[in-house]
Amino acid sequence: VQDGELRDAVKAAPAMVVPSALLEGPVVERWARTVNWSKIDIVVCLGLGTGLVVDLIRERSDAHVMVFEPRAGVIKSVLSTRPLSTHKVQIHGDAVRLRGQLRGACTFGVKVMFYAPSWARKELAESVSEIEAIIRDAKQLTLVNENTEREFGREWSDLILESMLDFTAKVPVNRLFGSLDGVPGVVVASGPSLDENIDVLKELEGRVAIIALNSSLKALDAKGITPTMLVTVESKNIVNMVSDSPSVEKMVFAPGLHTHPDLLELPFKSVLPAVSANKGPAAWLSTVANLVPLGVGGSVACLAFSIAELLGCDPVVLVGQNCALAGSRMYAEGTALDNLSYEVVEDGMVRMASTAPLKEIGLIDEKIKITPGRVFKHFSVPAWGGQGEVFTMPQLNTYRLWFEEKAHVMKGQRRLVNATEGGAHIDGFEEIPLAQLRDEIWDRGEIDIVERLLDAERQTSPLDAFVLARALRDEARTCKKARKLALKAKQSARKVIGFVAKRRTHTRESCKEVSRLEKLEIQIRRLTPEATLLDSYVSRALELVRREAIRETAESPEEGTRQSLEHSCAIFEEIANTAATLAPRLEEVAAKLEQQGRN
Repeated sequence: VQDGELRDAVKAAPAMVVPSALLEGPVVERWARTVNWSKIDIVVCLGLGTGLVVDLIRERSDAHVMVFEPRAGVIKSVLSTRPLSTHKVQIHGDAVRLRGQLRGACTFGVKVMFYAPSWARKELAESVSEIEAIIRDAKQLTLVNENTEREFGREWSDLILESMLDFTAKVPVNRLFGSLDGVPGVVVASGPSLDENIDVLKELEGRVAIIALNSSLKALDAKGITPTMLVTVESKNIVNMVSDSPSVEKMVFAPGLHTHPDLLELPFKSVLPAVSANKGPAAWLSTVANLVPLGVGGSVACLAFSIAELLGCDPVVLVGQNCALAGSRMYAEGTALDNLSYEVVEDGMVRMASTAPLKEIGLIDEKIKITPGRVFKHFSVPAWGGQGEVFTMPQLNTYRLWFEEKAHVMKGQRRLVNATEGGAHIDGFEEIPLAQLRDEIWDRGEIDIVERLLDAERQTSPLDAFVLARALRDEARTCKKARKLALKAKQSARKVIGFVAKRRTHTRESCKEVSRLEKLEIQIRRLTPEATLLDSYVSRALELVRREAIRETAESPEEGTRQSLEHSCAIFEEIANTAATLAPRLEEVAAKLEQQGRN
């Protein structure tokens, strides 16, 4: 049982049996026998029932099982009478928590099954459409993230390697935990509602930590507002969005790891790298430097929120975080993208009017296929303050859902305020105008918030060049080992293909080669996840190889075996080639870090 509150409720609740679920045993057993479990990665079950379905799935599959059961008494009855096989099983009583877990578990290519028996559709009827929407949202977020990573993943990994040289000897913002305890923090996004709040924000300067995004900086400059901190994760060269700001020398810069290096050359008051994300080079750096990675929901605003949370800001306030379209606009006046517009067209779609604003500031180039007239889905979500509904798009909605999940986890720990009038409703946030919040906190007085951050920085240890260099050399050695294994596996697979072609698959020699290949594959599967940096480079390519693999189209068992082996050869070759290129690159960066440390 995932939720602490639900666990307590289960302990206190009287046992509750679901009589209608008792009658479905034979139906459920027949269903379990007919499913091709090899194609299913995650099963979302509506209702726990008698617990039989969980055991039937666990007997047949290694799939991750997520059960939505809001009735504590049913959970108590099942857990007290049936020793469930709980490996990879989660029971949720709250839809928001289920959504967060499912979004975290969904990766590219994952197949999700929704199991909702007839008794559950009757007794939990109000939850059916909600769970279906949660699954759609999780798959949509996965698609957005995976498309982005396939497009830019290798470029980002290269930037993170380069940034290690710039970030060494600097204090990660991750280590400044609680340094702004009790200070109100305002995350300033660039949505259209910023127009209504920017004058109030000017009044609050010096009383709150103003955490700006690169997209909102220009609008703040126009009003003479100096942010406490600037946050960006932009891998494109957007120096022209920042360099002319009169605030550069007065504010702290918290760049994500794949921020373009030219931005780091600007004369900020201080640079506090933000280590975010839970995979790839960021995950590697988190482990090596003993850091808790910051949450990031695909948007720089999500990272800024995570920074405010880590620093101890209370309340944490969202401004300009519309997560929706305001007429034809997505951005506030005075921002770098204020003339970027969309128009609603037929069949629930939205069309981009022009890409010129994106090109002007370097956010897209000729390689990125975003063109005028590109069409996106749009749909309605509840509006801020209960004021009807607003239009949004899938990507904007994923950010809204991320904030909802954060609010659910932080419930009771921190005050969360959404001052984005005219935007989308974000469950778990108070919805009050920024002017009202100003009146509430005005008497707290002014504080030198930047100096408080700098003082915390001075008392905290920076990233150590020698620690990073040693870890990079270890990764390089693992790359070399992975390359040798992959080449051996490819050679072995080619031999087996030869045996298949000659119909000699049952000879002593061929059986020996098949056994050797299986052992090599096991070694590779165990090794590549340990080589975090190698995995970050090859994982996208391997997904593409898997997508292109031919499945279940062979005219004979021999042809199927040959296709499978050819597919494996392509994977082994990709691992070997990437490892051969990456190992010297890692050693080169390690040598530079060691020299930097000596200097």
